[in-house]
Amino acid sequence: MNPIIITGMTLLFGGAFFLQILGLMNMIPVILSSLILFVIIVSGIYGMTRKKTFKGF
Repeated sequence: MNPIIITGMTLLFGGAFFLQILGLMNMIPVILSSLILFVIIVSGIYGMTRKKTFKGF
């Protein structure tokens, strides 16, 4: 993967984790922060495990 993408995903994960901490302190809704964290984690796993296969012409 491109180092810029890895850095961006790390920053997104850090921000989502910070939002989760704010959610646990009841400053923002926990459901919203959990959903954001889940989407970031799933997209990161999908991006790292995606195979680069030949799709055809």
